[in-house]
Amino acid sequence: LIATGASRILMIGGSSDPQDKGGMTGKRYQGWKNALLAAGMPVRPEFVIPLEKLETFDAYQALRNLISQRVEFDGVFTVTDSVGIGALAALSDEGIDVPGQVQVVGFDNLEISRHVRPSLTTIDPDHSETIANAYRLLMHRIEHGYDLMPPEHIIGSVRLLKGGSTR
Repeated sequence: LIATGASRILMIGGSSDPQDKGGMTGKRYQGWKNALLAAGMPVRPEFVIPLEKLETFDAYQALRNLISQRVEFDGVFTVTDSVGIGALAALSDEGIDVPGQVQVVGFDNLEISRHVRPSLTTIDPDHSETIANAYRLLMHRIEHGYDLMPPEHIIGSVRLLKGGSTR
């Protein structure tokens, strides 16, 4: 989003709660925050829109509510593709051009993200790599015992899949 000119970027579904640092939304919040800081942009807490449930309709309602408050933004990062699809629907219903006025990026690479209009740009977390790592760890624990295995921190690869929701 930053590379394509967005400067006021919302995060929908994120959590800035320090208790959620290890959770999925907390990690994605940290990534959003780090990207803004690396680009010299301010981190605006009012641009983090938490959701009780990471569902399409909840994201739709939350973004419609924010738009009604006349908050100005030109980018939306969503913690899941389902949330991103809700954001796209809200922007469409409000007559906001995507990607002309607002760009949207999701996360998960769900197949449905390619079939909405515009198609959703998404971050692919390489699920097959995650499954292979989980299988390897499980087999090691089965063969050698849980207590004998030291903790392992694995950072998986990701890639950006460009859709029609970004420039």
